[in-house]
Amino acid sequence: QIAKKAQYINIEMNDVLDLAKSAQKSMFGETKLGVIPTIAPYLLPKLMPKIRNKFPQLELKLVEDQTANILNMLYSGNLDLALIAKPYKTENLNVQLIKKDFFHVAVPSKSTLLKQTKKSLSNKDISDTNMLLLDEGHCLREHALEACSKETKQKIDAFKATSLLTLVQMVANNSGITLLPDIVVNSELLKNSKIKILDYENNKNFREITLCWRNSTPRSNDFLKFSEFLRSYV
Repeated sequence: QIAKKAQYINIEMNDVLDLAKSAQKSMFGETKLGVIPTIAPYLLPKLMPKIRNKFPQLELKLVEDQTANILNMLYSGNLDLALIAKPYKTENLNVQLIKKDFFHVAVPSKSTLLKQTKKSLSNKDISDTNMLLLDEGHCLREHALEACSKETKQKIDAFKATSLLTLVQMVANNSGITLLPDIVVNSELLKNSKIKILDYENNKNFREITLCWRNSTPRSNDFLKFSEFLRSYV
C-alpha cells in the first residue's frame, strides 16, 4: 500500500511539473524518453539532431531497456514517453503509430535462397532453413515468431542472440537466416556486410513503432505534436 501510494504521489508530482511545461509554446524542459534496443541505435542517431533543431528548449533524457521495463517506468511516472514496438499490451496509455516496420529476410551471401526467381519469399520458401532469433525478452523475437509459419518455427536455432549485432554476424558467417525490420535493413549495421536482403511475404508482416505516454499527463498536446514530428522523419 505504501509503495502504491508513493507511486501515485510520484506521478502526481510529475504531472504538476508537466503542467508548467505544457504552458510553453513547444516541447520544453527535461523529458525522459524510454526506447527499446531494437529501435534506439537505428533511429536515434538520425533523429536526435533533427529533434534538437526543432525543439531547442527540450532537454531529452534517453533510457534504453526492454519493452516490459520501459513500460513499467512509464506507468510508474519515471518516464514521460516510450518509443516501443507493437503488438504489445499498452493499457491506459495514449499510443500513436509512428511507422509500420516491415520484415525482410536476411540471408548469407552464398544462400541458396538467392537463387529464387520470385520477388518475395514465403514462409514455405524459408521453412527448411536455419532460423536465428534474438533471445527471450526481446519483443522483436516475438514479432518475428508471429510472422513465421508453424514449419518455420520448428526450424528455429537453439542459439539465441543477445543483440541484433550478434544476429547479423551469425547470418554473415553462414550460421542461418533471420528476419530484420526496415529500420535495421536501412541502417549502417548492414553496410559492407556479407548479408543479402530479400522481400518477405509481400510485405504482409510488420511491427508497429509507436510513441506512448500516460493518459493523465497534461502534456498530451505537446506529445501529439512530437509524435507527428517523429512520423515525418522515420
